[in-house]
Amino acid sequence: LVVDLCAGGDLLSLLSARGGRPRARGGGAGRAASALAACHRHGIAHHDVKPNNLLFHAATGALKLADFGSAEWFGDGRPMTGLVGTPYYVAPEVVAGREY
Repeated sequence: LVVDLCAGGDLLSLLSARGGRPRARGGGAGRAASALAACHRHGIAHHDVKPNNLLFHAATGALKLADFGSAEWFGDGRPMTGLVGTPYYVAPEVVAGREY
């Protein structure tokens, strides 16, 4: 297993260091959405997108989506159910117990 070293830290640490104020990082939100969309195109639901799981590559500033420990394959088209994820970051439909 080979992984990138993302010594730039995670988004939560960067926000905490700035007193919770975001700073423009070249479209970070768009890059995070793009990474999540790539997962979905391949039938993977991450289930735990949160600031701690968005890592920055120090040399390039690239944003990486990390921690696929709760990820689930949904490529067979069946709806998912069940409470998965970190409290305060879980989608409303998951908390409500609806299929997603």
